[in-house]
Amino acid sequence: MAQHDDDEVDEFDEYVEDRPEPARGSQRLLIIILSVGCLALAVSNVVLAMRVTQLRRALVAERPAVAPAPAADRSAETVTPPIPKAPVPPAPKAEVVAAPAPELPNLDLPPRSTPRQARVAAVTRTTDRPATAPSSPERSTAAWMVQEYGRTDAESRARAVAEFYGAHSHDGAYWRRVLAEISATRR
Repeated sequence: MAQHDDDEVDEFDEYVEDRPEPARGSQRLLIIILSVGCLALAVSNVVLAMRVTQLRRALVAERPAVAPAPAADRSAETVTPPIPKAPVPPAPKAEVVAAPAPELPNLDLPPRSTPRQARVAAVTRTTDRPATAPSSPERSTAAWMVQEYGRTDAESRARAVAEFYGAHSHDGAYWRRVLAEISATRR
């Protein structure tokens, strides 16, 4: 038995040693490309952070100063005049130039013969909707999934999503209720 195990270990060692080395050049190229990408993201984050900081400073400078609440006795305090702030130049405003409206072709359409409400009512009567509207989000999702995927596939999808979110999450509880609604439509 020990001889058999030693043979397997020797075969495995030979297999590992005989494997070709991965292409080092392509790995280095990939690492360089990923490094440059990460560097570009870092630079863009710094630029974005600086821009957000500038906008916040401009907003703070535009806000009116809030006076402190009056104290009961200020006779012993010395009053210092407020230090004027340097004016912040307004940011240059970009001009908005509207694009010319495209010319629409001249369509000779017949005049409308029915009022809008009658057309809308006719459309809503002819759609394939259930007679009663679902009363909960879970029931609506279950009805849509059954219509879209069929009962069996809808049930397996809802079960998979419920398991993905787990037993203790809010989303998992929602999907378990959807699964219950799908199962209830089967009866």
